[in-house]
Amino acid sequence: MVGVGSIGRHHARILSSSPLSNLVAVVDGNEPVGRSVAAATGATYLPSVDELLELGGVEAATIAVTTEAHEAVASQLIEAGIPVLIEKPIAPDVASARRMISLAETKGVLLAVGHIERFNPAIRLARSLVREGALGQIISLTSRRLGPVPPTRQTTDVVIDLAVHDLDLVAYLLGGTPRIVHAKGGKTARSRYEDWADITLVDDEASCFVQVSWTVPIKIRRIEITGTEGYIEVHNINQTVDFFEAIDWRDAGDFNEFVERFGEPRKKRYSVEPEEPLKLELDSFLSSVLTGDPPEVPGSVGLAALELALEARDRVRANGVD
Repeated sequence: MVGVGSIGRHHARILSSSPLSNLVAVVDGNEPVGRSVAAATGATYLPSVDELLELGGVEAATIAVTTEAHEAVASQLIEAGIPVLIEKPIAPDVASARRMISLAETKGVLLAVGHIERFNPAIRLARSLVREGALGQIISLTSRRLGPVPPTRQTTDVVIDLAVHDLDLVAYLLGGTPRIVHAKGGKTARSRYEDWADITLVDDEASCFVQVSWTVPIKIRRIEITGTEGYIEVHNINQTVDFFEAIDWRDAGDFNEFVERFGEPRKKRYSVEPEEPLKLELDSFLSSVLTGDPPEVPGSVGLAALELALEARDRVRANGVD
């Protein structure tokens, strides 16, 4: 495990207890943090990737260093023939992402990207409902990822840090190639970076809206998908999906019948078995390493999400409000 900050320490926790892996080393330039996580997980602490490579016998690595350091760390490991999972976003810029993908292809080394929401059981269920036609033709999708200012010091903006999840989910849920048509956002007096953004996209015939913010006092993670035959609300945190059946009101005999039809919507709640998405993501990566199967979220997916996020940020800065 390379990088054990706020996200990487959870990677280490899961990898140390997974039947698919034996966590041999924790790598972090911050020695007190690295030693603390290593002690908690029974791994060896190492201060650098160079020392990790000298250790030998490493069969896979996950990377959760700063985004700016992704290419340097991943390239070292890929050159050594070690499969890697890189936390999102894959890179700080498109050129860096493409170099990593190209290197992995040239070396024949597995490269996966950590888009964790693709492994959320509720989101996977919603995707199945969309794909099997339960909602009919999809008309619109709205994704909201809102909350307070993160406790850790921010080194990037809300689009790259948060919206990259939802921009990727538009493609994952609807199965198309979304295009951004408008984006607006800004930063409050408390922030060095953009801390809110509203992004509008189109995907085939569906319109999509992504809203992200660090200015809301409560945490909201919800996706709403409207189709010609129904509507669903996906609650990412508690992993439930509410399905509302479409109701034809046009032949209602009078107002009382109209009220009766809409007073109690035909709602079905799907409850999936709650599972930690990060564990499912890491299990999937480890399985790919063990079997040689392609990763569920390859570098090309990470690149596509990054391209959308960078375009959205450019539009936010062009149209932004300070």
